[in-house]
Amino acid sequence: MATYAGEQGLAPDVPKQYVEDLLNEIAADQAVFRITLQSLLLRLFATRPETAARGVAELRDQVLRSIDRIPAADADRAGGDRWKRLTAQRAEQLFGEIEDAMTGAPTSRQAEQ
Repeated sequence: MATYAGEQGLAPDVPKQYVEDLLNEIAADQAVFRITLQSLLLRLFATRPETAARGVAELRDQVLRSIDRIPAADADRAGGDRWKRLTAQRAEQLFGEIEDAMTGAPTSRQAEQ
């Protein structure tokens, strides 16, 4: 079964349900990784509550600097500047949720429920 999705759209022989299932699986995998990362970071920072806020801020800054240093050639392959901006926004959201969890504030997802 072909899975090519180019400028013209999906190849005609790729069932829509297949693509939907694939996207749902990718989203589920990302949710698992995000939850796991948040849980690990919260456990790590909980061991030293007096330095937790600074540790989260330092890690956020390091991640954002790393995103900013992605070479243009690599960013172009993944969508260019738009990809870098979106990645930085998602990193900010992730660390904001970690900070909220550390302080007991509801996260954006909890507030939506």
